Amino acid sequence: MDNKEVILDEGTYSIYIDKTFRRRTKNIIITSLPTITPRWQVRTLLKPSTLAVGNITFTWQEVQEFFMFNPLSRNRQLPMHYYAEYFDDDYNIYVGLPFSNTSWVLEKLIDLGMLSSAFRESILIVLQEDYSKEPLDDRLMDLLAHQLITPLLKEYKLSRYNNIHFLENLLDGQIIKELNQNTKISDKYPFYYREPVFLDEVQLEKRIKKYSK
Repeated sequence: MDNKEVILDEGTYSIYIDKTFRRRTKNIIITSLPTITPRWQVRTLLKPSTLAVGNITFTWQEVQEFFMFNPLSRNRQLPMHYYAEYFDDDYNIYVGLPFSNTSWVLEKLIDLGMLSSAFRESILIVLQEDYSKEPLDDRLMDLLAHQLITPLLKEYKLSRYNNIHFLENLLDGQIIKELNQNTKISDKYPFYYREPVFLDEVQLEKRIKKYSK
């Protein structure tokens, strides 16, 4: 079937068919929203209202529109399978890209040689929070572990020790070094990267262990 637009009731929004297919699930990758934002569009999406912890502004619609109509997008698909944000006094987890499709962000990084091809069929979870600036909220980690990660581990018989990764830790070390030195490589690396200095994987692991019992 060719990629084509499917108009839903009353033309409220459109769905674009994508022919990619995830054959199996071996890894779960988690990342912060800034990490998958194109470098030249950082100011467009990464506004204080989008990233602030405790934000009560609904940003999921804004994120969807930004990525679906982005020049890097494949067939107007979202890059993430799940997205988590703070809205209306609590965190919410949304379904993004169809679960059966591969993430075009991961494919782009693999094609650029910055991510191993072993992660092509991973499930990608994107968080609103920017852990290059502040730690992940405890409530967010509890909800991720209980509502999303633990069920996925059980469903696909994955190990919480070997199959959960943060994208920032998977990127090529030399590329990260060059980025931190502000080397002009924007043509090669299209996304916005900052060192995840407040990322605490141990705290998330503790919660996953707790809810896996």
